[in-house]
Amino acid sequence: MKYLITRSCGHQETVYIYGRSQDISRSLLLEKEKLCKACWQSQQEEMEKDIGLPELEGSPEQVKWAKRIRWDYIEEAENHLRPLGVRLQDLLGDENPEGDALRIKKLFLVTSAAWWIKNRYNDLRLMAILADL
Repeated sequence: MKYLITRSCGHQETVYIYGRSQDISRSLLLEKEKLCKACWQSQQEEMEKDIGLPELEGSPEQVKWAKRIRWDYIEEAENHLRPLGVRLQDLLGDENPEGDALRIKKLFLVTSAAWWIKNRYNDLRLMAILADL
């Protein structure tokens, strides 16, 4: 069904949710906690600049898709780097990273949207190895 909800940022958006009434209620609550698409995209672009990620190259559709894929890997990389006491933002600015950190840095310097799309099903370690080739 179609629902008009107010997102956490205060903007209204239409969402489509199907299922049992209790599942719909729970899904509506979860959807209300999220940002609207425009605010989410703005937040992502700002974070990309803060982290220092390079712009992706490709068609507008490829770039949009590849950015979503890259964000999934950013979250995974940050979880991997946290025990090492390294933040992705610091890593990209580091001139001499070593080991896994070096591979992860090379991964996030890949600018081809098509490459991100083609490799979207690989895990973080394999992606980092492929980027290092």
